[in-house]
Amino acid sequence: LKNANTPVWTSLMLGYDMTPLGSDGKLRTTSPEAIEAAALYQRLMTKAAPPGVTGFNWAEAQSAFLQGKIGMWFDGVGFAPPMENPEKSRVVGKVGYGVMPKGPKAHAAGTFGDGIGVTSASAKKEAAYLFCQWAVSPAMGARLLQAGAGVPFRKSVLEDPK
Repeated sequence: LKNANTPVWTSLMLGYDMTPLGSDGKLRTTSPEAIEAAALYQRLMTKAAPPGVTGFNWAEAQSAFLQGKIGMWFDGVGFAPPMENPEKSRVVGKVGYGVMPKGPKAHAAGTFGDGIGVTSASAKKEAAYLFCQWAVSPAMGARLLQAGAGVPFRKSVLEDPK
């Protein structure tokens, strides 16, 4: 599976109650949960996906979904706006959105900066708010872009020549 599919694989990992990063900050790839999540992803790609999709990257999968050529697209990191844009999509008004199903051990869903916030039930609202500011800061957006881990949440990061 391609590196760009890491968010999908790590989302599946969360269902095994396993965070993608170890305490050393490195990606967990050899734990039983990581291996089972990868095997589940592989089964989904070979048994339930359209022919040829295993070679797709997220951009190809999104394009096929926008054209109405595939019936389901698993993602969850802020790529939905093109689905509702009539200038780019043939599926406007036909898309349903769902919550990540419960895994064998946990019900969790991965998120990026566009999905974080402070809940009204938070006991430490100020700390949560400060975390949100840090997570979507220009410095963290630059790190995200430099690592090839996603698209920053601020346009200014993309326009910064550094």
